[in-house]
Amino acid sequence: MYSEKKKMNTYAKVSLKMLISAGTGGVAGLLGAWFFFGHDVKEAMTNVTEILQMMILPALLVLMAVSVFLGERSIRNIRKIHEKMKTAQDEEYDLLDYEEERTGGKGMIANVFSQALCFIILSFGYSMEYIASSDHNRSTFLYACIVWMVCFGYDCFWQIRYVKLLQKAHPEIKADPSSRKFQQQWLESCDEAEREIIYQSSYKTYMLLNKSIPVLLLLTMLTHMFLETGVLAVIVVAAIWLMETICYTRSCVFMRKSRIN
Repeated sequence: MYSEKKKMNTYAKVSLKMLISAGTGGVAGLLGAWFFFGHDVKEAMTNVTEILQMMILPALLVLMAVSVFLGERSIRNIRKIHEKMKTAQDEEYDLLDYEEERTGGKGMIANVFSQALCFIILSFGYSMEYIASSDHNRSTFLYACIVWMVCFGYDCFWQIRYVKLLQKAHPEIKADPSSRKFQQQWLESCDEAEREIIYQSSYKTYMLLNKSIPVLLLLTMLTHMFLETGVLAVIVVAAIWLMETICYTRSCVFMRKSRIN
């Protein structure tokens, strides 16, 4: 009786949350419709896009300079940590190991952030309408593509340098950065404690994505409705959500099957 009542309460709570969400969405939709149709937002967005298109080349140059500065500083700091590790005792070594992880993590975040910004900045001019509009735009976009390739190439090679630097300090790590199975090779080289950290971090990442992707999907739907950003953005986010769910579920099923066998 108690379990049945509890089950009904669960359905009631979910239904209440759905009603609240629907009501909130309805109010947000009305406010959004009033704002977008009551103001010339599309014209304002067009003006902003034109300004950003003028800034593509200098923005990529600044991004490349910042990326190189942060990347080289991170490599230099890790080398200093590795030098201290050679003569460190147990407690000091553990602290340096943490500093190595923290410094490398900051460098990796800055590196991936730079790669993502490369795509975002270049995308403002990645349109035939913009490229074909004038000779100046064509030449500017060509130079921007060259800077993009240099910046993106540096970020890719920085990751290889980072892995090689870790392998030099920790020879037990056996993984080829150019291999398609690099992550698998890296995991196999880790001990049980490191694997546990990777597993827990991966699960936290999965939980974060599982909560944030539906929100991003809703945002892409709203921007498509009001700003006509295109249905492809909605399809891409939905595909990522589906692939993430299929990969996680498939992995759980196969691991359960391997236990039986």
